[in-house]
Amino acid sequence: MERITSKPYLVQRINVLTEQRENKKSVDRWFAFPYMGSAEFEFGALPKALKRLRELPIVAVDHIKLGTREVAWFVGAESEVPTARAFFIDQLGPKLWLLKERTSIKQTYHPAEDRSLGYGAFDGWWAIDMTFCLFKQQQHAELWLKCLKEKQP
Repeated sequence: MERITSKPYLVQRINVLTEQRENKKSVDRWFAFPYMGSAEFEFGALPKALKRLRELPIVAVDHIKLGTREVAWFVGAESEVPTARAFFIDQLGPKLWLLKERTSIKQTYHPAEDRSLGYGAFDGWWAIDMTFCLFKQQQHAELWLKCLKEKQP
């Protein structure tokens, strides 16, 4: 198993919109970021994290497969694949890493099995204090990557 040197702490849940918001740009056009209830997610944290993702020399779309149902699509710095894999495994397990807010990854992948407090199912998770996102579906990861590569004003 690959060794990881840091773990995400601020993870923003993501919902994919069924229709694009014409008055928005980039990821805001296609993705919604549910309120997380913590000041760390406010005051510019998301725009700063988005800027860091855009500045990456290599952005990859790849999958992390743990079982037949547990596949997450990774977008981010290739160097963070081991961390993203460990994070995904952890969030599907019984004992979770300490994060600022709950991800609901386990509830998203196993809704009938995980009846613990949660916030419903989500389409993706953005480690805003690192440089990666995970998505449940490949097309959502590809859409995120496309939005990242759009020219900015």
